[in-house]
Amino acid sequence: MVGSGQPASSAEPRTISGRAWLSGMRPHHRRAATPLIVSVEREAAKPAIEALRAADAVLADLVAFDPAKPSPEVLSELIERARAAQDAAEQLLASD
Repeated sequence: MVGSGQPASSAEPRTISGRAWLSGMRPHHRRAATPLIVSVEREAAKPAIEALRAADAVLADLVAFDPAKPSPEVLSELIERARAAQDAAEQLLASD
């Protein structure tokens, strides 16, 4: 519903700053600028989402790890992947 204050679709900006930037625009300018803002938000979120996916993959492999049959190679690989995921997340968190 146009003009109700509700997002028209999932293609609306998710951030408060993105919504605020569009809030004072005339409707035709808002329609033109919305895709740009959504694109900027997606690009800005990419590194954080990739870091979360890497950490999630390590956790999923850790859950599947069988401690009854420990493999030094598998354990070493898991530790290295965990370090890499933690380093990536640490850099993202430090940049704020």
